[in-house]
Order: sequence, then C-alpha cells, then structure tokens
Amino acid sequence: MCSINITEVLEYAQRFRGFFPELPMDGLVPEVKSIIRQLAAEMHAPTNYVLGAVLTSFGCAMGRKVIIRDGAYWNYPNLYSCQVGYAGSGKTPSVQHVLKPIKEFDAKEKKEYVRELRRAKANGTEHPPFNSIFVSNITTEKLFRVLDKKQNDRFNTGLLLHCGELLSHFGNLDRYNSGNSRPYYLDLYSGQDVSVDRMYDDEGVLIEKPFLSILGDIQPRELRKMFHENDSSGFFSRWCFFLSNGKSERLPENAIYMNHWRDTLERAIEMPSMELTFSAEVLPLLESNDQEREALCDYLAESNSELAEYITKQNYTVRRIAGIVHSLNSIVKGYAPNPEIGKAVYEYAENLVSFLIRAAAVVQQMRAASGVEKLTSKALIQKMNEKHPIKNISQFADSIGVSKQYVSGCILHKDTTKSEKHERMLNDAFYKWAEYLLKNHSALYYSVGRLPTMEEIEGWLVYDDEVIKATLKKMEGYHPSEYSILFSQLASQKPQL
Repeated sequence: MCSINITEVLEYAQRFRGFFPELPMDGLVPEVKSIIRQLAAEMHAPTNYVLGAVLTSFGCAMGRKVIIRDGAYWNYPNLYSCQVGYAGSGKTPSVQHVLKPIKEFDAKEKKEYVRELRRAKANGTEHPPFNSIFVSNITTEKLFRVLDKKQNDRFNTGLLLHCGELLSHFGNLDRYNSGNSRPYYLDLYSGQDVSVDRMYDDEGVLIEKPFLSILGDIQPRELRKMFHENDSSGFFSRWCFFLSNGKSERLPENAIYMNHWRDTLERAIEMPSMELTFSAEVLPLLESNDQEREALCDYLAESNSELAEYITKQNYTVRRIAGIVHSLNSIVKGYAPNPEIGKAVYEYAENLVSFLIRAAAVVQQMRAASGVEKLTSKALIQKMNEKHPIKNISQFADSIGVSKQYVSGCILHKDTTKSEKHERMLNDAFYKWAEYLLKNHSALYYSVGRLPTMEEIEGWLVYDDEVIKATLKKMEGYHPSEYSILFSQLASQKPQL
C-alpha cells in the first residue's frame, strides 16, 4: 500500500515545471470535499492549499484532548504545513479564508479572558485559564509564554501559529538573543515536555505536553533560506508541503459552506477528550508500511540523506492525518468519532502521504534552483552578442553606461566555468521571451516597467508557445498596475484563455 517508487519520485521532481496533481480527496466524506472545493472556488485558489489548511486547522482545533495511538506510541494531531507557490498563486487568500472561523473564535475568547483577568486582579482571585487557539506575528519567547498559559486551557485545544510568510518568522528566530530556537520547534512537533530556560524569569518553565501546529506560506526563491541544505537537525523532514494544482474556477461566496465549516470547527474545539486507536486489521499494515519507509531511508541515506529522513518521518504524518481525517469525517456530519480508525481512512492517509513525499522532492529541486544567480552584466553582454553581434562597441557601451573596454573584455573572454555555462543554458528561455515581448508587446513592456523575472519565465516552460503568446496578447487589455500580478499568475497557474 505504501509502494513508494523512489526512482519515479526523483524523476518527477527533476521534470517538475509547474502544477502539482490535485491531492486525493477520495477518503473524505462528500460534506468535507464540498467545503474544500467551495472555499477554494470562492477565493479562486488551488484546492491543494485549502485541503492543507483544513487538515491543519481542524487538527489544531481537536488539540491535546485527542491522542492517536498505534499500540506502542502516541501522537497529537498537529501538523507543520507549508504552502509553496509564487506570488499571486492563491496561498494567502485561501488560508485566510479557511482560518476565518478560528480567528473569530479566538477573538471572542481573548476578549472574555481580558475581562475575567481584570476582574480577578481587582478581586485578588485566581487568574482565569487562557484559551487562545491562534497566534500570528509573534516572537519565539512570546510563543513559549502562550504555550505555558495554555496548559490550563479549558478547551484543551492546540495552538495554531499562522505565518503569512514563513521566512518572516523562522528567518529571524534568534534576532534578539544568541541562542538557537530551531531545536525547540523540533521538540514542540513531537508533543513531548519542553523545558525552556531562556525565559523572562530566572526559574524558566516546563511546558507539559505542548501542542503546536504551524501553517504558513513561502515563495520558491525563499526555500533556501528557510530550509538550509546543510541543516542536519531534521527540521525539513517535519513539514508537509502543499503545492499548487492550479486555481479553481471562481464561484460566488455561499454562506452555507462557511457556516458548515465554522460549526465543524466549533464541535472539534468542544469535543471531549478521547483516544483514537487503529483497528486490528490496520496494525499489521501500519507496521509493514513503516518498515518499507525505513528500508527506503537506508537505500537513500548515502545519496540523499535529507529525503531519506523525510520519508521515515512520514510514519508520524500518516498517523496524524489518519486521526484528523477520521475525526473530521464524523464531526462534519454531527457525530462523535468512533474510537477506532478503520482501514479505509488509514489507506487514504497512506495515499495522501505518498503525494506529500513527492512534493518534498519537488521542494528540494525548487530550493536548489533558487540558488542559481541571475545573469551578471558580463553574461548579459555576451548573450546579446551571441544573438546579435555588436558592431559598434563604443556606441553600445555608451548606450548602457559602461566603458568600451569593459564591453570588449566581455566579448573576448568567453565563460568557461561549468556554472557559467549552466547559467547561460538556463536563461535561453528568458531571452527568447524577452525578445518576443520587446518586439511584439512594447506597450506592455513600457507600461509595466520591467520584463518578467527569471522565476516567472521558468514557470512558463510548461506551456506551449502559442498559449503564452495568446496570454500576453490578452494582457494588453489589462490596466498596467495588474501586469506584475499577471506575470506571476502565468508562472504559477494555467492561463484562463
């Protein structure tokens, strides 16, 4: 059932140039699928992004009161989810739409907490429990304080950290101190007790059984900064990556679906504590698939240790997704979940995780590509000379504001390093479309004030020339302020012609 063909996964990642397949939803009941498709259509967003946000936020609403056991170990239903896509691909609006009910619930609880806290201080009584479920734009130190307060949360939910840009949080983890906060996030992922000594008082704090889910967005060019290639801590392996499968056809908002989603989340927040276990027929399958992933890890360890560890860590993800989907399918219908997770839900979790492994391999390739530098002025001059030989060096040098000696040097000294040759090869497409734009769509170019970026051009490679030309032609009917957005959309979704 696991059946991961690692050769196919790696080859797919190498070929990837645009859209990821739609993630499977056959294990979700019709009510959940309808909510996902409608919310995606209302935001004109990919269903993959909405599915990732739904699973992550629902698991957080269940929180610490639900434990998923496999007979030997336990898991909380928390996920670290990363929505990967270019600007304009629909990441932010889709997540904001899904999180709307949680943010409304959280705002109401925080107001009530402040009222009760003021009353307690005035009367000299015990402070009320802190029931926050949502945080954003927060420092790591403040996050620890919130998790500490939540140990007496009356709903026993998790805490959802939402990062509109993941790098804005994780890129500045240790901005105000000389420590290393990343290991704390590894511990928080596991739900094990976390001792934090770098706190606001001398005693430090012990956060018992913390529950943290993370949901955030990132653009491909930032992946290298977020997930360092030389980081051996296992940070990369704890994330679920959700890639765009193309934007849904736009539909008007329908309050019925959002209300159904809001009711479902509120039932999850208020559900009683329970343990979920796997049925007797699932346990041998679970063990067999765990062993298959571990065998793949051994096979890959030498050539790609990061992906090897990622595959092994999906043993946890399978259990968590199975518990989330099992509960979601029941609660959306208004029923309490059965304590036993059956074979159908488990098989769906395995199938979904096989897609996430493929997505992780794609993210690795994106991260590597983001390290390729844009052409230097030297390389630009050489490329132009190859296409159209420069006959008057002095005139050309004056026109671009450099010395004629510099231009002569660029022409006479060809690139010889492997990286420079590779760089030129990667940029052939850029010159092809830059030349086409300048020749056939000069009005478009002068209005927007720039050519498409290298990343945008790279995203165009999945389309036939005629599709791109027709789309660029159509763009001349848009207002100039929209061109930059449309360039990005063309790089991250199939054009709507």
